This record gives sequence, C-alpha cells and structure tokens, in this order.
Amino acid sequence: MAINVNQTEQFVEILRDSASKLIVVDFYSQTCPPCALVDRILAQLVNQYPNVGFYKVDIHRFPEVAEQCRITATPTIQFYSRGRNINEVRGANQKAIVAAINSALSSSGSEGQSAYGVVGHIDLTS
Repeated sequence: MAINVNQTEQFVEILRDSASKLIVVDFYSQTCPPCALVDRILAQLVNQYPNVGFYKVDIHRFPEVAEQCRITATPTIQFYSRGRNINEVRGANQKAIVAAINSALSSSGSEGQSAYGVVGHIDLTS
C-alpha cells in the first residue's frame, strides 16, 4: 500500500529521496470515487516495483502541496526522479500509470519541472 504523507516536511523529504529512486505520488481526495480505484492499483504496483517509493497526498489536508505541485484534478499521479517531476497521469488509468513507471525506470536522464521544496527551486508564481 502507498504511504500517506502526514506532514508537508515529509513530502519535501520524499522528494529528496527521489535523488536515489523513482517516487510515485498519488494526489487524491476522500470524496473522489476514482481515487479509490487508484489506491487499489497502487497497492498492486507496490509489490511489482519494490524499488519504487509510493506515496499519497490528500489535497484537502495539504492544499499548499497540491497547489505547489499544480494539481487541478483528482486523482493525479506524479512521478519524481532526481528531485524533478518527470511525468504525470490524471485519472484511474492503470495502463498509463504502469507505462509511466516503466518509462521512468528505463530512462536515465529525464528533464522536468523543479519539485516542491527541492534546493534550486525558484517559485516565480508568488
């Protein structure tokens, strides 16, 4: 099962961990029926990909994290590697989620947006 993020600081630490492994973050809402499906999908993938970190962020509990990560819909699954957001899947699409994981694991030098709280990040929106 994916690990629930319980503090904003924990999310920042998770992104730091993406320097050494792929991190998959499910941004969800308790009131979102497709989010429950994604939860079941990720529970299966945790066993298939033991070297990948799987986490969940409740957008109502941590709206500042959701805003910083530009979450506009649930469920949204973001993929982080080397402190960067390298991909995103919206919706409960198991094939797309698996494809994004496989792509990230096979890619060695992905570019992406700076991640929330990572050294070198400049927030130009404030």
